[in-house]
Amino acid sequence: MFHHIRGEIIHLGPTRAVLESAGVGYELSIPLSSYRALLGQKESILLTHFWVREDVQRLFGFSTEAEREVFRIVITVSGVGPSIALAILSTFAADEFCVVIEQGDPKPLQRIKGVGKRLAERLMVELRDRLPALSALLEIDGASQAGEGVPAKLTSSASEEACLALVELGFSRKDAEAKVSTALSKLGEDDEQGSSSSVEEILTLALRSS
Repeated sequence: MFHHIRGEIIHLGPTRAVLESAGVGYELSIPLSSYRALLGQKESILLTHFWVREDVQRLFGFSTEAEREVFRIVITVSGVGPSIALAILSTFAADEFCVVIEQGDPKPLQRIKGVGKRLAERLMVELRDRLPALSALLEIDGASQAGEGVPAKLTSSASEEACLALVELGFSRKDAEAKVSTALSKLGEDDEQGSSSSVEEILTLALRSS
């Protein structure tokens, strides 16, 4: 229904963006990879996927075609919904995810919230044949991702924002706080608020912690 939205970035968080176009504000759920691409920008274009299930409608946004295609392919796998697909793209860049699938080891996928051993193995089996098409998209995207090289925005409440983002991705508040605490330890933070680290840095390590 919607291919893309171009507009002013009214709000930006690790899992959500609001773009205003022609006086209308569009709220989009986004992966961490797209959040990185949007940092520092006032306006942007997001490729979209409109998801409808009974009385639930959600609009998802992506900074590259490869991201959107990974999302679309992943949600075709039985037992995988958009929340897990977003968590995958928030844990791995599109090219990293392709490498994981190519290597055939399901263990890295089991770090993702909602992905157990069986689902990880199912993803491996069902997505392996889709790798050529994804690889072609990655070559097209290349190093042209929007926002590359833009410095991360620092905030004194970075750890709290990271916790909220993890909760939106399906973690309990307790688990989210534990993961953020682990991430801050790896970053060498003395301040519990993570004042010298960006939300992106904290969230990336938190998602990759076991």
